[in-house]
Amino acid sequence: MILTFGRLLAGHAPPEAICARFGGEEFAIFLPSTGEATGYLFAQGLRNNFSSLAIIGLPDTVRLSASFGVCALASPSQSIVDTIKGADAALYDAKKSGRNRVNRAGQATPASPKDGWQAQA
Repeated sequence: MILTFGRLLAGHAPPEAICARFGGEEFAIFLPSTGEATGYLFAQGLRNNFSSLAIIGLPDTVRLSASFGVCALASPSQSIVDTIKGADAALYDAKKSGRNRVNRAGQATPASPKDGWQAQA
């Protein structure tokens, strides 16, 4: 599944993006000259595309999900380390709040209803 997501990411990322696997199942995507709103929409697109993929070997009714944390570099003086920490905190908040969602740094999201959840821009 990690390879599938990596290929999806490579196919959707703009040429100037920097994409990297950050850990076991975590990826970082740096979108230069992109604000938080555009980064959020990009992550939503990836989430939607990934969850719509049919995976060979899994029943047609089974779909995978992905959670994302988005954080923009607020100013040129902000540390990239702080930006990564913000995105990581938003990611863990997304996982804690029901998964299969995109969360922005500094914007905690309430738990999702049991029948599903769709993030809104």
